Amino acid sequence: MNKRGKIRYVLASGNTSAGYQSFLPAIIDSLARVYILKGAPGSGRSTFIRQAGLALCERGFDVEFYVCPLNASSLEGVVFPQLATGIVNGSLPCPVEPRYPGVTGDIINLGEHWDREKIVTNQEEIQQLVNEMEKETGRAYSLLREAELAKEKLKGNWLPDLDLERLDALVQKLAKEILDGQPGERHFFGSTGSSQGLVSFIDELSEHCRKRYILKGPPGSGKSTVLAAIGTRAAQRGYLVEYYHNGLNPDSLDMVIITNLQVALIDGEGINVSAGPYDTIIDTGECVDLKPGDDNAPEINDTRRTLESLLLDAVETLRDAESHRKRLQKLYTRAMDFSEVDRIRARVLEEILRK
Repeated sequence: MNKRGKIRYVLASGNTSAGYQSFLPAIIDSLARVYILKGAPGSGRSTFIRQAGLALCERGFDVEFYVCPLNASSLEGVVFPQLATGIVNGSLPCPVEPRYPGVTGDIINLGEHWDREKIVTNQEEIQQLVNEMEKETGRAYSLLREAELAKEKLKGNWLPDLDLERLDALVQKLAKEILDGQPGERHFFGSTGSSQGLVSFIDELSEHCRKRYILKGPPGSGKSTVLAAIGTRAAQRGYLVEYYHNGLNPDSLDMVIITNLQVALIDGEGINVSAGPYDTIIDTGECVDLKPGDDNAPEINDTRRTLESLLLDAVETLRDAESHRKRLQKLYTRAMDFSEVDRIRARVLEEILRK
């Protein structure tokens, strides 16, 4: 292979109203080979993943980078689809272990290559930073839970009057239009709150699609329901479907891509999507029989402001948690022998290419 491979960035994990959630364990289960990196912040896992991905991209292999939901500049993993191989961070808030250790997966402990004396010297500060980071992320998740309650309250202004027959007619129309391979489905996050604010790759991930349906409408007007219904029907007809879950409520969907057909359906509310000439805009508000009256306007506006305020507070709290993580990272970085990490990465790349 001489041609440079394609790179795409995806959220496999998210900071949600239910806490940190990730599809990474399910993603690596489908791989023929996975390398799982263990270690503390600052032990070089993200750099290892990025450099390995870029090296194989230069060799002509497509690369799928998984972005960290706390800090979008860091990476949680990389998968090389043509090789059915991945390298992932194994020290996440969720368990990440190889299904068949030594057979389909290897655990690499980068913590074996630090100067233990330097770690012990800073042990009190390390413990304090870990505790502060956990406290701030816990507080952020509490704020996100409150934000989800506010969003559900907002939906309540439209949901009771949603005409399900009209919504089903919309699903039928779209299914007939889109669905006139190899069946399957993959799950990611379409968005997440991070220390840098809202992170979403929906526009970038769907820009290659030949057709995009962008659904507009108030909360509770059935946008996620339509996305889920079309995704299910596409999978039943043998198409590969990518589901992109909402960062606040993973039970809702931000986007569905039917990869074989290069068609995307997107919830266009709350996420900036640049509409193009081949995009179709659909107003799901037309499926709501009764619109909230003027009497409800003050309460709706108040709930919207509460939701926005809670989301901003959650981002600020995640920013504080990231600040503690960066200080922790510096302490561990000073203790690392990165020449050993470079040697391990070279060995892993050699193994991947050999297979």
